[in-house]
Amino acid sequence: MPETHVGRLTLIAGGSDSRTCVLKTSCSSGEQSDKECPLCMEQLEIDNLDFYPCKCEYQLCRFCWHGLHTDENGLRPACRQPYPEDLVTFKPLSCAGVQRIKDEKRLKQQEERLHISESRNHLSNYRVLQKNLVFVVGLSLRVADPDILRKPQYFGRFGKILKVVVGTAPTANNLHAEPSRTAYVTYSKVDKALKAIQGVCNAPLDGRIVKASLGTTKYCSSFLRSQKCIKPECILA
Repeated sequence: MPETHVGRLTLIAGGSDSRTCVLKTSCSSGEQSDKECPLCMEQLEIDNLDFYPCKCEYQLCRFCWHGLHTDENGLRPACRQPYPEDLVTFKPLSCAGVQRIKDEKRLKQQEERLHISESRNHLSNYRVLQKNLVFVVGLSLRVADPDILRKPQYFGRFGKILKVVVGTAPTANNLHAEPSRTAYVTYSKVDKALKAIQGVCNAPLDGRIVKASLGTTKYCSSFLRSQKCIKPECILA
């Protein structure tokens, strides 16, 4: 008997005791819709959207329909009547119908992204705690250099460092006080950052007592626009 291969399903055509299904191919590309098969809970492919093998119009995918014939009792899931032995005809969507579904799906995704972006606008004024970022204050001018702070005798001994940014601490009221620097040290792992905080906070570093805590950062601009961030160090990627 000749076999017809359609997606995941192989249907055997012909034979007096076989259930025959005529499947016509269209211009669909195997893409999926938002609808799900109620039996397997998989998204229906576009060329399954007009597949109603029962007059009660209970919709299911061709894979589950074939399984009901071969492995189950052959009863229709909704009306519990046996499937007929005669021809089941599947009329696929036209090219225009497929394109319409694609356009509707794309428009829906754009509207969802816009809605998410609008709901995140207020977050641009907030800062979020970054658990792999260490904020250090009280550094001396001599060690306040990214290359120096990366060294094993300083912050490099706690783990792999991704980024070091050095800044200036607010000016103290005492004009005679020695100026100090701050630093943001980004580690590759959260536990390394916590280890660094425990190791340097309230400890002497180049003759000065430094303070360390988890740092904060602004929300990623790509996240606020509901887009994927390409920066590997982004905590919201």
